[in-house]
Amino acid sequence: METTHDIVVLGLPGSGKTTFLAALWHILSANEVNTKLSLVRLKAGESTHLNEIASLWRRAKVQERTLHAGERTVTMSLRSAGAPEFKLSFPDLAGESFQQMWETRECSPEVAASLRSNGVLLFIHADKIKRPGWIVDDAEAAEAAGLPVEPEIRSHGTHA
Repeated sequence: METTHDIVVLGLPGSGKTTFLAALWHILSANEVNTKLSLVRLKAGESTHLNEIASLWRRAKVQERTLHAGERTVTMSLRSAGAPEFKLSFPDLAGESFQQMWETRECSPEVAASLRSNGVLLFIHADKIKRPGWIVDDAEAAEAAGLPVEPEIRSHGTHA
């Protein structure tokens, strides 16, 4: 019986999503390690892609960057020892797709459906986190460079 425990895996390009998926597929399919996690169901045709990325992973090769035209969503139903079944979805999107989603506020129906999951596994670049700039600091830098600054930004002074 399918439950509502659905998890979507998201992250910016190069954050390790495909590498994680390759390693997970290896663990689930190679039967080399006893694990409580087991594969219940996989959409037809997805095993070819998973075998390809797992092969690269086993040889310690870098995963290829997802091309704009090569978008897919890998969804597997999994179960952990006696726990309810859950879906794990990996929308494999190119960086341009993330950009398009923000700029046009549109995405494919399949991706939109996966984003409605009740759980998210978010991959980040831990070594590339940039602190956000303060608007007043940006305004001061713009003013110092001779660029126009909106009056309401200038009037708010400095941040705490």
